[in-house]
Amino acid sequence: MTDLGLSHLALAVSDLNRSLAFYESWADMHPVHLRDKVAWISDGSRPFALVLAETTPIAPLKPFSHLGFAVDSRERVIELAARAERSGILLEGPVESGPPVGTWCFVADPDGHTVEFSFGQEVERTIDAPRTSSRGRLPSVAVIGSGVDAHESLAVPLGRQLAVMNLDLVCGGGGGVMEAVARGFASVPHRVGRITGILPAGELPGYPNPWIENVIRTHLPARGDEGTDERSRNHIVVLSGDVVIALPGGAGTRSERELAATYRRPLIDMASSRDLDQLRGLLAKLLQL
Repeated sequence: MTDLGLSHLALAVSDLNRSLAFYESWADMHPVHLRDKVAWISDGSRPFALVLAETTPIAPLKPFSHLGFAVDSRERVIELAARAERSGILLEGPVESGPPVGTWCFVADPDGHTVEFSFGQEVERTIDAPRTSSRGRLPSVAVIGSGVDAHESLAVPLGRQLAVMNLDLVCGGGGGVMEAVARGFASVPHRVGRITGILPAGELPGYPNPWIENVIRTHLPARGDEGTDERSRNHIVVLSGDVVIALPGGAGTRSERELAATYRRPLIDMASSRDLDQLRGLLAKLLQL
């Protein structure tokens, strides 16, 4: 590979092993090269390394000069800030600054270097070309669930996660889970993916919900207990997702689960799980991200 552009940042540290332990624990960065008193560490996601060099004197990055790490959710920033406060190393935050700064906190590393953890900045969007699949498009995820109960504690964080992963969202376009997941998805600033709603026939209250960007109206009226009928738009919802994620729901959701099995669409059950880290890993595997 040809070396092009920014490749590393060198940071003076007083105790290499202590700093390695900090960045492994807090930023999931691991050594890719070690020699006497020097370590190159990386999270493996890009051709960039943080070079830790045990030397003196130490001139800490502070108070505003800092290293910035992006995390996968607003909740994760809040968790890290709480952990830092318990450890006595929290410098500031968590702070909600809105786009393009997002949610962030400042933490001190073992040598007093300021480290920021943030969500919502998405610096990768400074590059025009979005990440797509090998098929030349963004992978899509169909989310199914109740059209009445929003299950916000599941649906909103799920929507944010899908948007952060640069995926497209497909849903039934109505209320309940459909509205909540779309709202969470739309809340991510400068996202690449779009929200598509597959609507049943007729002018129904709440269809499409305010967050739907691509509205696909169908002539298919069957819903609920008739969700597997050939006159149901549930077929289109399920077939439009490379992966289907199921949240709690009723008869219509059960029918979409059946259709996912019929059409051999990978189905992830989030009826109770809030483990977004596990979900992210599973989606990355299924969609070959």
